[in-house]
Amino acid sequence: MRVDADKARRVLVLKNAAEHVTDAQVVSTVLTVRQLNPHCTIYGEVRRAENAAAVRFAGGEHTHPVLTRELLGLIMANLAIFPGSKALLAELLSSRGQEIYSCVFGEMMLAGHATPNRSQV
Repeated sequence: MRVDADKARRVLVLKNAAEHVTDAQVVSTVLTVRQLNPHCTIYGEVRRAENAAAVRFAGGEHTHPVLTRELLGLIMANLAIFPGSKALLAELLSSRGQEIYSCVFGEMMLAGHATPNRSQV
């Protein structure tokens, strides 16, 4: 898939299970993305915890390895504790035209002296 990685603010490097993508291939993709865009935040999916450091090293400061099993475990635990959260998670994780906004809170905002800086994700 082609993307404009050089213009992106955030990049998700995900595995394709059908193609048996290895953690080493994810590290290679993270390296490529970082060369194209030194300022974006990168999230790289890894299967083995011992490869998380390689992803972080390949991408630098704003790179976050995501351990697939750990993430799935957290989602499953959330669903077990809050069964109603399934609909919320499905909506947040879908691409059905909904928008997610991030809000950056600075010290002035927290003190009640400013309004949030909203940016579309």
